[in-house]
Parts: sequence; C-alpha cells; structure tokens
Amino acid sequence: MGKRASISIEDLIIHLVNHSSYHRGQIIHQLEGKLITLPLSTYIVFTIETEIEYTKGL
Repeated sequence: MGKRASISIEDLIIHLVNHSSYHRGQIIHQLEGKLITLPLSTYIVFTIETEIEYTKGL
C-alpha cells in the first residue's frame, strides 16, 4: 500500500473535521437546484438549532 507513517492525535482530529466538511459540501452541491432553500450544514448551526428545539420542549 505504501510507507508506514504515524501522525499525532491532533492531526487525526483535524483531518476528520476537514474531511467531513468536504463531504457536507459535496452533498450541498448535489442539492443545488433541487431545493428552494439549501440547509445550513455547519456544526454551529446544528448546535444552535438543537438547543432551540431542546429548550422548546422544557
């Protein structure tokens, strides 16, 4: 397969976050023209919307 390498846990986490952002962008791109309003796909929007929904239920 190639050379063995090791990376730090910090680099691995950064890679995972960046990689998932890449795929969210691909999904949004595929939805363009199919939806009137595209969903916001950032983590901060998710946490804000989740908090709003949670507090409505209290």
